[in-house]
Amino acid sequence: MPEEAHQSKNKPLVSIAIPVYNRAAIIGASIDSILAQTFRDFELIIVDDGSTDDIQSVVCAYQDDRIRYVRHTENRGLMAARNTGVLESRGAFFAFQDSDDTWHPQKLKEEVALLSAMPLSVGGAYSRVEKTYINGTTVLIPSDDQKLVGGDLLEVFLRGDYFITLQALLVRRECIDRVGMFDESFKVFGDGDFIIRFAKHFKFVYNPNIRVSLKVQNDSISLDQKKRLAAKERLFEKEQKTYSRFPAIYAANAFSLGRTFAFMGDAGKAKIFIWQAVRARPWRLSYLAFFFLLALGGSHAVRALGKLSQKLRR
Repeated sequence: MPEEAHQSKNKPLVSIAIPVYNRAAIIGASIDSILAQTFRDFELIIVDDGSTDDIQSVVCAYQDDRIRYVRHTENRGLMAARNTGVLESRGAFFAFQDSDDTWHPQKLKEEVALLSAMPLSVGGAYSRVEKTYINGTTVLIPSDDQKLVGGDLLEVFLRGDYFITLQALLVRRECIDRVGMFDESFKVFGDGDFIIRFAKHFKFVYNPNIRVSLKVQNDSISLDQKKRLAAKERLFEKEQKTYSRFPAIYAANAFSLGRTFAFMGDAGKAKIFIWQAVRARPWRLSYLAFFFLLALGGSHAVRALGKLSQKLRR
């Protein structure tokens, strides 16, 4: 539970939570973009995850009684901070935001209208995202060539076509009670775990307008490839039953994990996942060929096989 919180009297329609750790220098733009929303009936919960910079002074400088500041006395991790935001929320709808991203002024207005008009089987509304990487490259999520963007998206997410970024998502607060909180054992990709669990129970409605600007920072934990691989391995194992409902997707994900471990020089794990792909799709020659080359080539060939695997198609 949070160690410090300030409550306002009125119950808002929408709760928004921003987890933050040592980003006093940049969080202002994110807060400003929320306060600039044309939809006004919200509370903004800033969850300070044990920062050592002066986040509190930045937040308290805003003279807006919709803002609430919550602080962890120690750093507990992103997923724990997200959970605190959920637990502190009082609105019928819940929106996620991060300290380094910004919203278009119409985002909440459009998504509240979309989701309010949907049956309860539709648990979330999301808008399009413009994502900018450190090297300046910009991509759109979903991209122009992705067709299925609304409805039942579980298969889309498991296949890895794209994920809904949390910053673009508005959900019914009651849906989180059914789906469950964020898994705090995930240091990376816990958002993906949450989205897949959400998609197992609820459908989505899509706002085709670009309403979120997301920037990848130099200190982003998502840049740590080893942590990302470990998180993807954990997610695959955690959702084995879900993936197995779609054998081709199951095999493709197992093969992807296996070849990545091969590229990193871990022959043991590479064999385990490649064999899972072979068992699910034994007629796929690329899976069989890679498995036997890996088994016969010895540990000295693992890295070479990893490079070779990049040329193989799923």
